[in-house]
Amino acid sequence: PLDKIDQVVMSYGGLRGAVAFALVILLDRTKVPAKDYFVATTIVVVFFTVIVQGLTIKPLVKWLKVKRSEHHKPTLNQELHEHTFDHILAAVEDVVGHHGYHYWRDRWEQFDKKYLSQLLMRRSAYRIRDQIWDVYYRLNIRDAISFV
Repeated sequence: PLDKIDQVVMSYGGLRGAVAFALVILLDRTKVPAKDYFVATTIVVVFFTVIVQGLTIKPLVKWLKVKRSEHHKPTLNQELHEHTFDHILAAVEDVVGHHGYHYWRDRWEQFDKKYLSQLLMRRSAYRIRDQIWDVYYRLNIRDAISFV
């Protein structure tokens, strides 16, 4: 169960008119001749909620002293394991023949590494990044061997 403060924050934050806009777009013009008025009004409401409520949600949360989750930056080890797991899931998707999130993410990373990083990063920065990953990989292998 949610307490009153959580309910206030959730209702104030809301979906900002996305559901209302989706519903008004689906109106049939033959059954609702004033569809354009509904669309215009909904857009005004969406802009109001996004601008006014969007700008005031953070002060409201601070004022109500809502307990917020703490975000921590994942360690290099966690990032490496997540990256490896994503590659494994992409391989499973390839074997199964299903192209889901991991397949497209893997393809994007390959495109990024092959073209975008080469184009947008300085060569020295690209080499340094690869050297750091190589050193980290070797350290992990050495730790794994010593553990075994």
